[in-house]
Amino acid sequence: NFGMILFATENLAGVTVGWLSLHSRDQKNGTFSFGVAIYRDHRGHGYSVDAVRILLKYGFWEQRYQKCNSVCTDNNAASIRMHTKLGFQQEGRWRRNSFFNGEYHDDILFGMTREEFDVLMRT
Repeated sequence: NFGMILFATENLAGVTVGWLSLHSRDQKNGTFSFGVAIYRDHRGHGYSVDAVRILLKYGFWEQRYQKCNSVCTDNNAASIRMHTKLGFQQEGRWRRNSFFNGEYHDDILFGMTREEFDVLMRT
């Protein structure tokens, strides 16, 4: 595991609209994860989907990882939509794994293999 790599996310005008991270990199097993945040004023423009797609190209095609794993809470509708739009498969759920705002939430586990990504990029 080699730590986290952080990237700024910019729009075409060069304005920083958020950030992206590549983390949990495991070269032995060929897996990685990511984090993404788009600043509130810039949400709803597809920046997260575009940024994560670029990060997946880097992870799969340049770093040669074979699997991307990701997690979000069950109340994060935007993240669930993003994962679905990108072609991630829902692989499982950790029930009542997160507690915030006075409530327990499930963590939804998403995954994508290199082969799945390659097929998506061809279409």
